[in-house]
Order: sequence, then C-alpha cells, then structure tokens
Amino acid sequence: MSTELGISRIVNMAAGSLMTSQELYGESITILLITAEDMESYDLSQHFDEVTDFIDKGKEEGAGVFVHCMAGVSRSVTVSVAFLMKYCGMSLSDAARQVRSHRLQAYPNVRFIKSLLQLEKQLKQKKK
Repeated sequence: MSTELGISRIVNMAAGSLMTSQELYGESITILLITAEDMESYDLSQHFDEVTDFIDKGKEEGAGVFVHCMAGVSRSVTVSVAFLMKYCGMSLSDAARQVRSHRLQAYPNVRFIKSLLQLEKQLKQKKK
C-alpha cells in the first residue's frame, strides 16, 4: 500500500482502532499513534506539536506522510490544517480550504475549530 505511493510515515489519530498494528503497515513505515476522541470535550490541541513536528520531519526526509483517523472528517483534518498553519505559514482559512480541496468531507468539530483559531492566534503572536 504505502511504498507504492511513497508513504513511509503514518499518523494514526484513531489509535485503539483496528489500524494500529505495525504488522499491518510493515516494518519500513514509521507510525505515530495518537489516541484521540472525535468529541467536543476532547482537547486535540494537546497533540498539535507532536503531530505537526512528526509530519515536518517526514517531509524534510522526503517521505510521504499519510494522516488518518476513522472517517477522515475531523481529527486527521484538524491536525493536517494545524501542520499547514504551523509549517507552511498558512492562515486557518487558507489551510482549511487547501485540505478541503483534497478532502471534500473535511468537517472538524466545533472544539477542534476553536483549537485551530487559538493556534492561529498563537502563531500570529510569535511573528510579532
């Protein structure tokens, strides 16, 4: 699956699901397992640095990085948007538009959007 596509890193935002076994992915794949709930009570921002840094390291190595959760609607979308904001300098609206252009069903829950708004505010503060 992954080597044909150039993917050598996987972020699994639904750890605890059936898709967590190293045997499933193969030994040549580096996996980051994050147990995150797609619930408005869950603070996904606690994982932003770990996930975005993992993605960035992969990109620096020339690796393809696959980010997934259970449905590809909220958790994986949110951290992908966070990566584009943090490492590509995109605004929240531009990053969300970019992700949605590739994943039409992208629709983070309200809490995750609030976390991205907070991240955008923090990134703007760092620029000053």
